[in-house]
Amino acid sequence: MKATSTEKENKKRALARDRQRRKRARDKAHNQALGIKTFKIDMFSGTQEALRNIQEFGVLEEWQEAITLMIHNAAELIERDPSQLRDLLNSNATRKAD
Repeated sequence: MKATSTEKENKKRALARDRQRRKRARDKAHNQALGIKTFKIDMFSGTQEALRNIQEFGVLEEWQEAITLMIHNAAELIERDPSQLRDLLNSNATRKAD
């Protein structure tokens, strides 16, 4: 007996769902193995603009890369020259209205 187009479509969708389920499981295992945690972040427009400026300056395609580099470099400053990090984090010197 030949399968109808509806049956074929249902089978195709079921296979796609199964592939997607397996992909999500692989991605989850990969992220857990690397210690990846997803963060949701809300930003004011001024902060978004500042982040875009940092990306452009550093020739960085992804905003996540810009944030990662800033975090690691700031952490390195704690060991190398804490006064530079204090200046960088001085919100009174750089605060703008968002």
